Amino acid sequence: MPELNQGLNSNESESTGVSQVVAYLSACQYAGTYLEKAWLAYVWVTHNIDYDLENYLANIFYESNLECVLASGLAVCEGYALLFRTLCTTYLGVKCYE
Repeated sequence: MPELNQGLNSNESESTGVSQVVAYLSACQYAGTYLEKAWLAYVWVTHNIDYDLENYLANIFYESNLECVLASGLAVCEGYALLFRTLCTTYLGVKCYE
């Protein structure tokens, strides 16, 4: 699925809200199947959200919410999972299970 990866880590997708991320992802003409949509969400999250290693190693944990993750561009496991699940289930029509 190389065509799905093109442009997903561009600066134009940074510092956005959920609706802007969804609009950006929805503009990808190559994502038609559920697998492609899930891959698109995964690639966007992993290219645009950095792991908050500094706070993790200092044992500083905070409650993850979508707006904070998107605004800071940082998350630990919970933030990644929350963002991926929300993008998939709420906006892209892909079922996710916990």
